Parts: sequence; structure tokens; C-alpha cells
Amino acid sequence: QTLEATPVLVHAGPFANIAHGNSSIVADQIALKLVGDGGYVITEAGFGADIGFEKFCNIKCRYSSYKPDCAVIVATVRALKMHGGGPEV
Repeated sequence: QTLEATPVLVHAGPFANIAHGNSSIVADQIALKLVGDGGYVITEAGFGADIGFEKFCNIKCRYSSYKPDCAVIVATVRALKMHGGGPEV
């Protein structure tokens, strides 16, 4: 349960808390059933876009037939400068 008193479901394998860890399809199915048609489910696709989000889209979404409605990308200003062709950091 969160501080706002909303339920939280955590379901993952023994090595899920790593860069390319994704929650299980079973966890998403249960969460979608719990929230109903008007609710939404937030799931993490690891913290590496090169393997976490790629694994989420190419394996988990294809196998489960679920499609994300949006994606949140978290990036630091330093990372954007270093990989975006900006001035030296």
C-alpha cells in the first residue's frame, strides 16, 4: 500500500531488481483486473533503455499482447549533454 492508501502489487523473479528487470506478465494481468476499466497500471522496464525497455517491448509486450499507452524517460542533464553532442561536461 502506498502513502495515499492505494494498493501496490509487486511480483517478480529472484533477479528482477536489476537493470533489465521487468515485472511479470502475471503481475500486470492481476493489476489490470484489480483497477478495472477506468484504472491504470504503472510498470517498470528496468533502468536501461538499451536492454530494459527493449526487452519490455520486444519480449514482454509481444508475448502478452499488451501495449503501453505512454512511456516515461528519465535522463539527467549531464547524460543529455554527453550523448547529445553538447558542450563538454
